[in-house]
Amino acid sequence: MRDTFPELFPSSLVAICEERVLFLLREAGRASERLADAERNWNGKYDRYHGSQVSAGLMSRAWPEWLAATPNPFHYTGSQAFLLNGQICREFLSVFLASSVLDSLSMQSTQNLDVCNSGDIFTFMVLCGERLGRLTIHQHCATENPESKSWANFLQNSIGDPFILSCLSQLSSISSLCVHHVATNDMLYVISTVCHRLVVLDISHSNKVTDIGLVHLCGLLKGSSAGYREVGPRGCRYLRELYFNPQSSAVEDQIMPRVTACLLRHLPALQVLDLANLHAGIEHYYKGSRESTHRQSRVKPLNLIHYTGSDQLADVMHICPKLRNFKLFVTEKLPQLGATLKSLNQCLDQVTLVYNQHHVSLPHHNVPQEDILGVGGAMGGGPTHTGLTGFVQFLEACGSKICRLDVDSTQDTVISREDLVAFATHCPQIEAISFSNFRVEIEVDYRVSHAPVPTKPAYFPFLTSARFNNVSIEDHGKDIFRYLVGGAMDLEQLNISFHTPGYFFSDFLLDDILLVNDFAHLQHFNLRGGALTLISALRLISSRPKLLSIGELQHWDVEPGELNTFVQILRRARSLNLLQDIHIY
Repeated sequence: MRDTFPELFPSSLVAICEERVLFLLREAGRASERLADAERNWNGKYDRYHGSQVSAGLMSRAWPEWLAATPNPFHYTGSQAFLLNGQICREFLSVFLASSVLDSLSMQSTQNLDVCNSGDIFTFMVLCGERLGRLTIHQHCATENPESKSWANFLQNSIGDPFILSCLSQLSSISSLCVHHVATNDMLYVISTVCHRLVVLDISHSNKVTDIGLVHLCGLLKGSSAGYREVGPRGCRYLRELYFNPQSSAVEDQIMPRVTACLLRHLPALQVLDLANLHAGIEHYYKGSRESTHRQSRVKPLNLIHYTGSDQLADVMHICPKLRNFKLFVTEKLPQLGATLKSLNQCLDQVTLVYNQHHVSLPHHNVPQEDILGVGGAMGGGPTHTGLTGFVQFLEACGSKICRLDVDSTQDTVISREDLVAFATHCPQIEAISFSNFRVEIEVDYRVSHAPVPTKPAYFPFLTSARFNNVSIEDHGKDIFRYLVGGAMDLEQLNISFHTPGYFFSDFLLDDILLVNDFAHLQHFNLRGGALTLISALRLISSRPKLLSIGELQHWDVEPGELNTFVQILRRARSLNLLQDIHIY
C-alpha cells in the first residue's frame, strides 16, 4: 500500500538525513560482505592488507574475549573483514551522531530487517554500539511476517547465536531491550555482564530462557561459583521492568518461586515483574524469610506496581502496598478478587482479565437450558457457550476504580448484553478499553424491548482509547457499536478489526454515530474488515482537524479505481493547504 498511498507531505530534514545514513550503511554492508567472501576465497590473505596489530586490536573490541561463543569462520558474519569494518563504522557513528539519532536509526532498521537482503545484518551490527539507548531485536507482533521469521531463525542457529551475542556485548548504555522468542540464557548472561544501565527488559515468549538465565540478572550471588565464566556478571541493579510472559504452559518448565524471590531480593528497583507464577515467588520472598531466623517485621516491602496472578491476591497485598496494575487469570473466584481490589486506596491504572481455555465456563445468559442440557438434565450433545465468568460481579465490585481495562479472551468466549451493560454502568472513570476477541451474541426478547441494548449511548466522559479486535457479531451490530462509542465524546483512538466481514459497519452506521458524537478529538482511526467507503474517509479527514492517521483503507469497501481518485483529491487539497499532516495507510 506504500505505492497506493504515496507520501503526501514532504519528509522532514531529520528523516531525510536518517534515510541517507541507513542507505550508506547498507552500501557499506554490501561491500563488507563482498570483502568477507573474498577473504574466505583468498584463504585469509586479507590480513596482509591491514596489518596484524591493528587487526588484533579491533577484533578484541569487536569480539570480547570473555564471550564463550566464537564467530563462525564459514559465514561472512564471522570473518575479520566483516567484523573490522563493522567496528570502524560503529565507532564513527558513536562519535558523530547523538544517542537519540542512533535510537531512531536502530528502530527503522529493525522494522523491515531481512537476512536475505544484503547489507541489513551489517547495518544492525553497526547500530549496536555503546551509545545506543533502545533496541528491539525481535517482537511477537511480527511473527506472521516471513522476513521476521527468517530473522528469528537466523538468530537461533549456529551462525546467528554468536553474532547476536557479539552485538549485545557492545550495548553498555542500553536502557530498553526487547527480545521476544529468541532470548536465551547466554544472552541474559551477556546482558547482565555488559548492560549495567538496563531499565526495561522484555523477553516474553522465549522458551529457551530458564531459571539460571534470570539468576544472571541478579549478578554474582554470595556463595556462587566464580568459575562459570572468566568474568562474572555484575547484574542489572537498575532494572525496573522485566517482562517474561507468556511462558511455557508446562508447569515443570515455569520459573521456580525461589528464583522469583531472588529477583525481588536482589533487584531493589524492580516495579514490574511479569511472570506467570509471580504470586508463588512473592510468597516465597515473604514466607521464606519469616521461616528463617529473620523476623517477619524485618521483611522489606516490595516496590512492585504490577501483579500477575489469580485469586490469591489478598495474601500478598500487605507486602506489595504499591500495586495498581493487575494481570489476572480468571477463575471462579473473580468476584471475590474484585472485592479485594475495591479495598485498595489507589486507583486501578490497568486491569487485564485473561480468559483462557482453562477458566471456568458458564452457560451463556441467553441460551436456554434445554439447548445445553440433554434429556434428564445431563450434558447433551448440543453446543456449549463460554461466557465472561464473573465479569459482571467483578465490575460491580471495583469497576468504579478502573482506568484501563483489557479483556483477553479466546474466540470462543461470548460477550453478553449483561456484560456490556455492566461495563457501561460500573466503569464511569474508564480511559481505555480493549477486547482481544469481541464476539457478541445477543438474543432479543421482543415482548420486553426491540433493542438488544439501551437505545441511549453509554456515557464514557473520560474514554480516550477503544480497541475491538476480531469482532464477530451476527445480529444487532449497529446497535452495539452505537451504544459503546456514541457517548465517548473525548475518544482519541478507535481501532476495530473484524474476524468475519462486518457489513453492518457501513457509511450509514458512521452517520448514525456522528449524529450523537462528532468525534471532535479523534486522532487515530483504524478499521479492518468493515464496509466503509472512501466517502467516509474523506468526511473524517475533512471535518476532523485533529486526525493524524487513518488506516487499513485497502480492507474497506473500496474499488481499485477509486483509490486513484482518492489520492488525486488529497493531493489537490494538499496543494491548496486544506489538508493537515495525516498518515494514510
